[in-house]
Amino acid sequence: MVANWTREEIILACDLVSRNNWQGLRANTTQVQELSRLLQAAKIHPPETRHRGFRSPSSVQRKTYDIATQHPKYHRKPTRGNQLDAIILFEFLDDTARMQEEASSIRKRIENSIHEIDQK
Repeated sequence: MVANWTREEIILACDLVSRNNWQGLRANTTQVQELSRLLQAAKIHPPETRHRGFRSPSSVQRKTYDIATQHPKYHRKPTRGNQLDAIILFEFLDDTARMQEEASSIRKRIENSIHEIDQK
């Protein structure tokens, strides 16, 4: 069973892309590695829906390229991604500051929930 990317997860990935001049990011970058760790620690998906490489740096890299290649100024062949990638990308293009703020809020909410679980 594959855990599809949620709206919140895609917003976090799109936030990285928006802050990287609408370019995808490689798995070895600090930003991708941090997002990978955050998504793996988050309780968004039940453990039984997680495959071996769940939200690994490579899968986060892939998602950033899925988003970046949907950008209107990208003129080569886009990666396959999904419809939600493009929807969220255009929400970012329409109001980048608001969407970056939403991403920050999502990140804080996930971090707080992880911290609460760790303290139990």
